[in-house]
Amino acid sequence: MPDATEPMNDARIRIANGREIPLSFGGLRLARRKSLVRIREPQQAELLKTAWGVLAAKPGEDLIVIDKSGSEAPIKKEIFERTYGEAAHGEFRKHGVVRLVQVPIGVTAILQTLEGDLEVGYPDYVVVGTQGEVYPNDAGWVAENLEFLV
Repeated sequence: MPDATEPMNDARIRIANGREIPLSFGGLRLARRKSLVRIREPQQAELLKTAWGVLAAKPGEDLIVIDKSGSEAPIKKEIFERTYGEAAHGEFRKHGVVRLVQVPIGVTAILQTLEGDLEVGYPDYVVVGTQGEVYPNDAGWVAENLEFLV
């Protein structure tokens, strides 16, 4: 784990868990979803291209979350069941709050996600999931889909 007092310019930091986010990133902020999503089950192994890389979805293990723009991303079924609730027929809203921190300028975070290693840099965010897992979120997506809590 990196020393939280070291400068973060042009650094490459490996992060496998939310506890490993350096203090120099700043504190985690809380946000809530604005919009609803749809889901589908993969019928076969699928590779989904996201802003952070290619992520795998496996039948029986994963669901694919589809946001209002049509973008798709995999999520483990058990995590989806714990973190989403049905808001309307076939549409779901993430309940609870999202914990996230923006990656500082000059830093590349290499996140060890459940789907594989992904790189994320400024102005994007590192999100900490319900079990401490980490994953990236695009700054534009955050601005459009989340509202920060005071």
